Amino acid sequence: ERPWLSSTKMMGQWIGWLFAVACCFAATASPPVFPQNCADCVSRTWSCRKSCRPSDTKLLEFDFQYKELPCREVIPWNESSLQIDTDLWCTYPRVAGCDFWGYCNPSINCRNMNRYAPPRIVSAMDCETSASVSSLVVEKCYWHCKHQRPVARCVVSFDSLGKYRMQQRLDKCWIQEKCQNRNMKAKATCKPEPPPADLPSVEVSGSMMLLVKQRA
Repeated sequence: ERPWLSSTKMMGQWIGWLFAVACCFAATASPPVFPQNCADCVSRTWSCRKSCRPSDTKLLEFDFQYKELPCREVIPWNESSLQIDTDLWCTYPRVAGCDFWGYCNPSINCRNMNRYAPPRIVSAMDCETSASVSSLVVEKCYWHCKHQRPVARCVVSFDSLGKYRMQQRLDKCWIQEKCQNRNMKAKATCKPEPPPADLPSVEVSGSMMLLVKQRA
């Protein structure tokens, strides 16, 4: 194995951990709260053995609203899918390699970013067992050059196949991840929007007379 390949793999793992920590602290403006006793919610769990740290334990909340957060932009596609763009240089300025005078020599840029695996928002989605919950949540991540800066773009979709009949009508979704003894456990929960209130009905009664003009 070439040295640069080994260092690339290690760098990719490091970036993934770094983004997980950043996500934990910047996913929402206020701390999210996992729902309790939600009769209408749909939940799925999965787990796997993987290298993780106690700091990987986090709760993510998705409310399908546009947000411009520090180093991150959340762009909803609809009420069941959203795109999350995370700026690598902003998340970890050392990668940008800027000195006191503002000259930058980044170690990861738009030209070489594809050497590294793009970091995920949901760490547990790289577990093989995550396929068992793909009917509820799917995440696809890739690198994107945005404003000439490397950005990790992740698209998170819930009920993408319509199995639970919640497509484009979700109120919120949560993903809870816990790292215990190198074992990653995750739980995804989605709450649909409340059904629309019954519209008031109006009864109309009366009579109508139709006059037909005779031909000349």
